[in-house]
Amino acid sequence: MKKYFPISLALILLVFSIVCTSCKDYKDVTTTVKSDIAIIENQFVQVDFNLQNGEYTAYDKRDGKACISNASFKINNYSSNDGYTFTCVAEELNDELGIGKKLIFTGTKANEISLIFEIALYKTDSFISLNSGLINKNSSEMRVMEFHPLIGKAYKSFQFDDFKTLDGGVGEEPTLVSDADSLNSRNNLLVTFGAKGKPKRSLVIGGLTYNEFQKYASV
Repeated sequence: MKKYFPISLALILLVFSIVCTSCKDYKDVTTTVKSDIAIIENQFVQVDFNLQNGEYTAYDKRDGKACISNASFKINNYSSNDGYTFTCVAEELNDELGIGKKLIFTGTKANEISLIFEIALYKTDSFISLNSGLINKNSSEMRVMEFHPLIGKAYKSFQFDDFKTLDGGVGEEPTLVSDADSLNSRNNLLVTFGAKGKPKRSLVIGGLTYNEFQKYASV
């Protein structure tokens, strides 16, 4: 019997300046599914998922620059870019986060479990919501020990002038601004960079739900 386990929900928030007088000014979320790529976009961001290699890229539509690239997801030792191929369906979305659409991906590989991945965008927001899971084809129980909705490169080929991070812990540890090269934070973190006096680039990433898992964000 096939068993579908939706594991959890993670959130990438691409921090943009959004000015709008009413919701009617926002464009709908659109999806496009081709033979080798699936695309979901609103007026702020676009995410392209490669159905052949299991990797995805997120773009800032203000200038078309890739914010996240060479991204994959992983459940236990099963990685989306390790020989899996994907099919995709699109669904309408209306939940506590808003109105939008999502793409649901099913990854298959010979003699392995199947992977599930969801990418959601909302009509009036610039964040990307990610959800992952698996289909257990085996007769035995399976324990999920860890999962990674996003393993990738942020702002590839950018110059990281005046690089700063801010951790968003859950109150157990101090929340600090740092200019160190790396940061591992419970719950969420903020990265920002850009030469002084010039526009900044920012990225916020973190977990939405907790349930059985602790969440960590690392850069």
